[in-house]
Amino acid sequence: VRNYLMEKIDHFRLKHPKIAIELIDLSTSTLIERLEERKIDFVVDSTPVETVYNNIEIKPICSLSTCFVKSVKNTNKINSLKELENEHIILPSSRSSLRKNLNKCFNESNANINPILEFETEELIIDAARRNLGVGYVVKSAIQYLIDAKILEYVVVKEELPKMEINLVYVNNYLTNVARIFIEEEIENGNGCI
Repeated sequence: VRNYLMEKIDHFRLKHPKIAIELIDLSTSTLIERLEERKIDFVVDSTPVETVYNNIEIKPICSLSTCFVKSVKNTNKINSLKELENEHIILPSSRSSLRKNLNKCFNESNANINPILEFETEELIIDAARRNLGVGYVVKSAIQYLIDAKILEYVVVKEELPKMEINLVYVNNYLTNVARIFIEEEIENGNGCI
């Protein structure tokens, strides 16, 4: 939501101030069930989106870059995923797609990473890294303001980190007119990821 959808909602509300929007933050499987039950209009979620329903359409929207960050107070030099084994690591929840994709990267690099902290929200990972509790893994655009303020700095590793793929998930026959307008104006014709 923070890295993609809020800008779209802000722009849409400027053009359509009388339309009410409700955001629901649940697991992907629960959101897909609610979509199938026609309780929600559409889902914006990261890859992988898995479903048993054959009427659900999954449309890739954009990719977001990810990165490791640390407090500027942490003077350790880190150049590879293997070198992260010696650091306190702060990661997203093991259930998140962001973490699952990163785990594949760790496995390919033979890096044995055991996080000291795991959080459900990116905000908590950023706050923990800012407090110098360890090296955090986040979406790059979420921390640019802290990089610019010289509170956090990037940890540049030689390995290519996975991107977070954002998808639009919907049932075409179930879309309301307002949902179609939002998708057309903000997702299909709007700018890509921030």
